[in-house]
Amino acid sequence: MEALTNTAILFLSMIGVIGIIRSLIRFLSRDNFNVRKMVLPLDDSFENPEAVIRTAVFSSEWSDREFGREIFCIYKGENKESKEICRRVCAEYPNTYYYDINNFENSFFWGE
Repeated sequence: MEALTNTAILFLSMIGVIGIIRSLIRFLSRDNFNVRKMVLPLDDSFENPEAVIRTAVFSSEWSDREFGREIFCIYKGENKESKEICRRVCAEYPNTYYYDINNFENSFFWGE
């Protein structure tokens, strides 16, 4: 029984040390001037674009909750229903922006 207790304490201690090291590395590598950006290309091949966008938002909140991350959803498909779903889901989150492919090219490459 004592060996099992010592093994459990050792295992939990290792998890704690790994968590402290991860937090320290994230703290030392932070960049207060630049917000990290994620580009999420979407098209008609995705069966559930809503789940894809929500998963990206939640994973970015988990991994970068201290620094923030902007997510650009670029829709390049023709399906109007999927396009509306992407637009609606992106409107729910303040750090998520919706663009269709033509709008994205004009905004970022030509400054319009």
